[in-house]
Formats: sequence, C-alpha cells, structure tokens
Amino acid sequence: MIDNSLYWLRVRWPDVPSDLESSERRLFVGASHDLADGPAIVVADNGAGFQDTPKHVTRPFFTRKPDGMGLGLYYANLAMELNGGRLVFPGEGEVELPAWCDGAVIAIVFKGAK
Repeated sequence: MIDNSLYWLRVRWPDVPSDLESSERRLFVGASHDLADGPAIVVADNGAGFQDTPKHVTRPFFTRKPDGMGLGLYYANLAMELNGGRLVFPGEGEVELPAWCDGAVIAIVFKGAK
C-alpha cells in the first residue's frame, strides 16, 4: 500500500524540488478506531487517487501502472480475508485524516473489538 502511494505521489507531483521539506508530496500512515468493523491501519496520500472501484483494484493482475503486475492490493486483500480482517477503501469523512489527504485512502481493518 505504501509502495502504491509513493508511485502515485510521483505521478501527481512529478517534479522533485531541491528542498525536500517544500515537497507537495504527502503520505499519512496511522492507526484508526473510526471504522465500525474494528481497529485499522490507514494509508492515505495526496496523490492521484483511485480511478476504479475497490472490486477492480483488488482483482489479481489489475493495474494502472505501466510496469505493474497487479498483485499488491490483491495479496493485501487476500491476507486480510484469510486472517478475519478486511481491506477497505474509506470514503470522505469515514476516518479522521489530515485535510491535505485528497488522494487514495485505504485501510486494513483487523478483527476484534473496537
């Protein structure tokens, strides 16, 4: 998920400034208890965002990367399902995020009490 974010951040913000602190690229990784299904790790960015539905992006071999294999989100989703968790794509306002998070948002939700 982080690798995908880094790639799509470079797509939306291709120029690398000489002063890295002024970069437009932003990545958020944090824990959340905002989802009803249980605790989650959330990865969000201000990259290009998802163009396709969760059903499509978690299919094996589906990718929009020119040299991608289309297995990353498929395996992440499979691993979560096999362990009783879920891979979810929260909509706006479903999880608390920094205001600059206007790209992709994805969460791995672990089974268990809130």
